[in-house]
Amino acid sequence: MRQGSAVSSFLSAAAGFAGAAADVLWPRRCEACGRPSSSGPVCQECRAALPLRGEEGCCAVCGKTLLEGEGAAGTAAPVCPRCAKVPPAFDLARSAVHFRGPARPLVHALKYQSAPWLARDLAQFMAGCFRARFPDERPDAV
Repeated sequence: MRQGSAVSSFLSAAAGFAGAAADVLWPRRCEACGRPSSSGPVCQECRAALPLRGEEGCCAVCGKTLLEGEGAAGTAAPVCPRCAKVPPAFDLARSAVHFRGPARPLVHALKYQSAPWLARDLAQFMAGCFRARFPDERPDAV
């Protein structure tokens, strides 16, 4: 065995041991509910409880929930008064979830409590929601 690969194997094993020890000493907690989580920063229960947004009843451009009677007349899809009056510089915007339930503490942790480790997990979740709703579109940003 070459010395370089032996060192690499040792370092890999040491990192695995250190990660396992850290999980025992400082168990991962769900950022939404605080319970132990073996599935990353969001436990399976909170992930399943995220209030997903549908397409019904929202502006075809910005995604804002439309109030009863809102929506520009003569358009193929309902557009909110703001987008009808001043079309935004983007084609489409959507949120993946309603801002309630487990979504609220997750967004607050990311934005206000310096929890950047949530960014990747939440971005992957949002990208998955986008792909499921708009399989033929390519987002510019998530």
